[in-house]
Amino acid sequence: MISKKILHITIASLMLTSLGANSANPSSSGAYSSSLNHHNLFAADHNPAMGSLMLKEGEFWRHGLLGGAAFTFEVGDVNNFVDDIDELVDILDDPDNSDIPANEILDRFNRVLEQAGEEGYVLTGTEFRLPILPLYFRVDRFDATVNIDARFSTLINAQVLDAPLERVDDSFTTASALYLKSGIEREISVNYSQKMWAFNDAILFAGAKLKIISAQLSKQTIALEALGGESIEDVIEDQYDNNLVTTSTVSFDIGAVWEAPNYRFGLTLFDANSPEFDYGDIGLNCDQIAAPSDERDACNIAAFFAIDRGEITTSETHTKHARLNAQATYKLRKNWLVNASYDLSEYDNLAGFTEQNLHVSTHYNPNLWLFNSVRLAYNANLSEQGVSELIFGVSVLKGLNVDVFYGLDSVRVDGSEAPRSLGLALSITEQF
Repeated sequence: MISKKILHITIASLMLTSLGANSANPSSSGAYSSSLNHHNLFAADHNPAMGSLMLKEGEFWRHGLLGGAAFTFEVGDVNNFVDDIDELVDILDDPDNSDIPANEILDRFNRVLEQAGEEGYVLTGTEFRLPILPLYFRVDRFDATVNIDARFSTLINAQVLDAPLERVDDSFTTASALYLKSGIEREISVNYSQKMWAFNDAILFAGAKLKIISAQLSKQTIALEALGGESIEDVIEDQYDNNLVTTSTVSFDIGAVWEAPNYRFGLTLFDANSPEFDYGDIGLNCDQIAAPSDERDACNIAAFFAIDRGEITTSETHTKHARLNAQATYKLRKNWLVNASYDLSEYDNLAGFTEQNLHVSTHYNPNLWLFNSVRLAYNANLSEQGVSELIFGVSVLKGLNVDVFYGLDSVRVDGSEAPRSLGLALSITEQF
C-alpha cells in the first residue's frame, strides 16, 4: 500500500545513520512552526483567525502549488540503542553466529534491555499535503476568508518492553518485546475567519475550523525472539499498520488574532470538543486464538506485559484534549519578524508521547524572485521526554520551501556524538 511505501522511504533514508525529529507531529510549516506569519501558507493550521491575513489587499485567491511533505525521526536517550537491539535479535535467532562468550552476552544485553526499557524508542512521523491545497478565497460580503485543506499524516512509536535475558542450554531466551504504537490520520478541514472589530490602528480577527478526521490507531507487541533476525526498521515497516482500528469524527479549532501595526497576538483553542479515538485491543482472549501461531504468541506477550507486569494496557482510547496555544509576533521591519508560541498545557500525541512545545523564531522575507525568505527557529518539547531542536529554512524561486530540523540533544552512535532527532520539510506554495 502507498502509506507503507512512504514509510519505507522515510525509514530507509533516515535509519541509515541511526539518528533521529522532535516528538511533536511533523509539520509542513517547518521553521515557521506555529508563528503568526502570513508568509507561511500553512499558518491557519496553527490559528484559524490567520486566514484573514493570508491575502493581500485586492487579492481574492491564494493556494498551494505541488503540496508539501514533512519527515521527522527521533531515537531515545540510549547510546547505540538501535544497533544493540538488532545485534541481540541476531543472537536470539542464531547464537552460533556470535563469538562473544555467553556470560558477556548475558551481562551486556541485560544492561542494554534495562536501558532500552527505560529510555529506548524510535519515533517516526510524516505529513503530506495534496496539491493546490491549502486554498484561500475571500468572501467580500462578510469581509471574511474561507480556506480548504487536506492532509495525511503518520506517527509511529517503537519501544522496548524489557524482561531478563537468560541462557537455556546452548541458546538464549527473553520475554522482551517490541511495542509498536501508531496513528495514521486523514484530515479534511474548512476554515472561516473574519474581521470582528477595529480600534484605532488595531484589528481583532476571529476564526473557526471544522475538521473531519479519520484516524487509524494501532497497538501491538512483537517478541524479540519472534523477529527472526529482522532489523527494527524492517519490523516497523512490515507491522505498523496491523491491528488498526478506524475512528471517524469531527473536531473544532477556534482562534483569535489581534493585529496592530508593529505586532500580533494570537490565541488558539485546538480540538475544543476533545474528540476520542480507539486503539486496537491487545492481550485479550488469547486462548481463543489457534495455537501454535504468531498471532497467539503476540497475544500472550501482550497479556504478560499488560496483565502480569502492568506496563501497557489491553484496551485504550486516545483523547485529543482541548488545549490552548498562545502566539506573539513583533515586526522589526515590514519583512523582518520575530515570533514566539507556547502550549499552555501538556497533551498526548497519537503515538502516546507527551508534548508541551515552546517555539521562538525569526523570519526575514525580502521576497525577491530568487531568494524569498530565510528563517531560523528554536523548538523545545518541555515535557519530561521531550527534545529540543534548531530549524533552518529558506524559500527560493518564488515558491520552493526547504526546512531542515537538527536536534540539540545527542546520543553516541558507534563512538561518535549524533543528534537524537532530524527532520525535513518540503513544500511548493504560492508566495505572499
